[in-house]
Amino acid sequence: MKTTEFMNRINRFFSLSVIVALAAAVSLTSCKDDDEDPDDHDHDHDHEHDETELITTMRLTFSDVNGQQTTASFSDPDGPGGNDPSIDTIALPFDGAPYTVNIEVLDESDPDDVEDITAEIEEEDNEHLFCFTPSSNNLSVAYNDEDENGLAVGLQTTWTLQDVFNGSIKIELKHQPGEKDGSCGIGETDIEVTFPVQGN
Repeated sequence: MKTTEFMNRINRFFSLSVIVALAAAVSLTSCKDDDEDPDDHDHDHDHEHDETELITTMRLTFSDVNGQQTTASFSDPDGPGGNDPSIDTIALPFDGAPYTVNIEVLDESDPDDVEDITAEIEEEDNEHLFCFTPSSNNLSVAYNDEDENGLAVGLQTTWTLQDVFNGSIKIELKHQPGEKDGSCGIGETDIEVTFPVQGN
């Protein structure tokens, strides 16, 4: 009788131990999954949507039909939140002829280690788009370059003054990894600059 009762207690003890061990294993697995999945998801999210570049300089080089060149620059060496940036006025004599415009963007926050962001845009042109918004229809901008999918990039464009123009043009560099479709309404903005324009 005592032997049977003792054996029953041992069986109950081992059964309870097995149940506790299984419950602990399930709990550990769930915690591991809960911990790992968000991290993996966040990592993938960050990888797919690269952080925006630090761009301290945007330089526009204008070439007229005679090959004469002029430049206009935006410069903010200490980056956002520091000293006010310097922005040149774009001066384009109005004669009805188009201008070929090349854009360079740089990170000059460290003068001893200037980073040419333009080269990165050229390498990843299917993720980038320059968007141009003149303050008047008297200035038009046409794209001269495209990525491997046939979508505009904007490192080289043609600007044409339709008439005397005194206003401005907003230039945005959009970063659109995995979602570029030729429109300006998607993606992160790497830099946005509004240049004054005088076309007389």
